[in-house]
Amino acid sequence: MADWLPGKHLLTVAELSEVQAAMVQQVHAKFPDFNDGDVMGYLQYRNWDVAQAEAQMRTTQGWRKSHKPTIADVAPFMLPGPGCSAPDGCQVLLEDMKGGVLKDNEGRLVILWIGLCHGTPAEQLAQQAYVCRRCRLYAEPGKVMRFCTVIEAKGRGAAVRLPAERGTRVSFRFPDSGSKALMDAQKQHFPATQYGANTHICGVPRAVQWAFALMRPFMSKEAYEALLLRTDFSHLPSHLPASSIIKEWGGEVEFDLEKYIAWRAKEEGITIDRSHVRRFEASDSFGDQIEDDSPESFAGISSAALARWDPAPLKMGAVEKQGSGQGWFGTNKWKGKLLAAGPPGFACYFDSETFSTTNKAARTIPLFGAFVQEDEDGSKKHAWTLVTAQRNYKFAAKDKAGAEAWALALRSCIEVANVLHAEKKRKLLYLASPWDSVAAAEGAVVFQNVVSAVQSAENLT
Repeated sequence: MADWLPGKHLLTVAELSEVQAAMVQQVHAKFPDFNDGDVMGYLQYRNWDVAQAEAQMRTTQGWRKSHKPTIADVAPFMLPGPGCSAPDGCQVLLEDMKGGVLKDNEGRLVILWIGLCHGTPAEQLAQQAYVCRRCRLYAEPGKVMRFCTVIEAKGRGAAVRLPAERGTRVSFRFPDSGSKALMDAQKQHFPATQYGANTHICGVPRAVQWAFALMRPFMSKEAYEALLLRTDFSHLPSHLPASSIIKEWGGEVEFDLEKYIAWRAKEEGITIDRSHVRRFEASDSFGDQIEDDSPESFAGISSAALARWDPAPLKMGAVEKQGSGQGWFGTNKWKGKLLAAGPPGFACYFDSETFSTTNKAARTIPLFGAFVQEDEDGSKKHAWTLVTAQRNYKFAAKDKAGAEAWALALRSCIEVANVLHAEKKRKLLYLASPWDSVAAAEGAVVFQNVVSAVQSAENLT
């Protein structure tokens, strides 16, 4: 897969060769819910490999069906905390609430970030998905959708013409595992947005700018120029027309977050609880938070019990897994593991490759919202990454066919996880008590309990 080089990718259907145009039409015919710009983005991201692009799009289809955030999901992050007149951190597409949207000089859609996203992994992904879905409504036929993101690094306390917002917490921080997970999710589900985009990070100290400048020799000219770090907003008139510069950036355009929330709530037919406000906490990060579907109680299951399950895991076998540590000369450590695409909606791996009652699961991984990404750097043959909200797991098979089989099995398990979540059966399936007895019961009784839970869920409204 080629690295993203802003400005070096095709941005309109008119730029395509006859062969490329035929590919876009071929894929679009199979995926009519994706527009031409979407299809172009997937094909370019996959170096015009139709099979790979279609596989990625199938994953996104399932993801879109289960990820349909509303304004009620993101409003708590847009609302100011007690005693504050601005939120701690959120992102929002700058729509004029009349059917239009603010754009920069190149026609990119303008997205405002106050600080950075925060909250649980699911909440951060919901915020990103909501903005991207809003952006798709303004996609122009035959064009790749592009973003211009303006980040208020110091929060609203650093905004031009506004006094410091007392009590507002600064959510801008150095990129962490959560930021990487959001970028990975955007590349997977909205790859077209990677092309021709730019980001203005405003309000950063000069020391940070100088540190960033040291990275210039290691970045392409296009990538470096697509990310602009400034101490204030004074450079924006060179990139945005006056009609797209809001007052907080020194312009004259009014954009009221609370009015935006009210507009979206009315359009979506939703009532917003304005007392529900999400504040930024320093501990908000993907690595530190555990979701309600934490699989800690699965740790007792043995490889022998899982292998005899009915239904059995879609795939179970030996792989290599990349560890977090490094060996001599900075090489990454790879170790043999036993991987299983299952139980339903999960994947798990064992430290030993043997099937026995003493080989207990080292980790069970919830697959809701996850996706499989083929190896990008080529450092390990036949490798792939399982990207989840909590962390990423890199595995490798013995050959290409094995890697493809694992990717197919894991994607099927992901679809199950997404469906179960969408039908609100997740909490019934993730009961701790039945799973705690898995080692003793060897899985038989547990499976019946899960089936009973699903059947009971059919009676829920």
